[in-house]
Amino acid sequence: MSTNTVEPTDDDGTSDTSAFVVVEVGPVVAAIEARGDVLVVDPTVVLAERTGRLESRSTAAGDDIAVGAVVLEFSDAADPTDELRIDILEIERDIAELDGRSDEVDRLDTEIVEAISNARNDTSTNLATVVAPSAGVISEYFVSVFDVVRPGDALFSLGDPGRRAVVLALPAEMIGDVEAPEVGSGVSLVDPRSALGDPIAATITAIEPAADTANDVDDQGEQVVTIALDPSSPFAVGDDVIVVFESTSASESLRLAADAVRGAGDTGYVIVETSGGEWRRVDIRIGARTDRFVQIAESAPLLVEGDRVVLP
Repeated sequence: MSTNTVEPTDDDGTSDTSAFVVVEVGPVVAAIEARGDVLVVDPTVVLAERTGRLESRSTAAGDDIAVGAVVLEFSDAADPTDELRIDILEIERDIAELDGRSDEVDRLDTEIVEAISNARNDTSTNLATVVAPSAGVISEYFVSVFDVVRPGDALFSLGDPGRRAVVLALPAEMIGDVEAPEVGSGVSLVDPRSALGDPIAATITAIEPAADTANDVDDQGEQVVTIALDPSSPFAVGDDVIVVFESTSASESLRLAADAVRGAGDTGYVIVETSGGEWRRVDIRIGARTDRFVQIAESAPLLVEGDRVVLP
């Protein structure tokens, strides 16, 4: 591909001298990277049975756990009505102090101390543990220390470490940079701790809309991609993995320097020099794209190899 400086014969409002690129035939190899987590396939999800505040946890994602082993420890969560009463007493005390009612301030100070003490007593003596219902590996946690949970809230998941997969959420704007991934498509997996290592070939095994976009009629939302791992894979539960998605246009497709495209998104236009030296607008639809090239999937009027396109 060459770039030439010419004098346009028709002035369409651009500069008097312009640079050109040539439409050519060739593949466009686009790739995007996204990070995923290694999780257990079909895990057991443990739910909270009571309201409480998480005080500690004894394991991390990826740790082996024996059946019956303590995983989490909860205290009773403070009663919201106790907290509200303390807030009200503190406001009343501030008002009494501003009004100069010292006796009232002393009385309220005493009530506040008693209310705080009662609230602490309510939560300090009852500690509850959550144990692993089966042996396996911790896949992921859904709560953090000091979170308050209620019955039915998900706490953690665990399962068989031999059945694991890379799971990642792929935003719609990233999907637009390559052909939409499909079940059965190949990807490459890279260990971010050893980026210079050889990538591992893998295959997409499932694609589902993210929970918050499941009702998106146009299916433009985030996609949750699952890539099952072979039992011999070096990636363990709890690891994060770089997933490389590639898309290659047909070798006989038309391509053009990305800098020549005007507009934004998957459609745009270019300014083409005709054989008579005039300039005309050509609308295009973009296929695969990289920082250097875009694939011309459609054009109107039709573009052909060798057409000269004006750079903006």
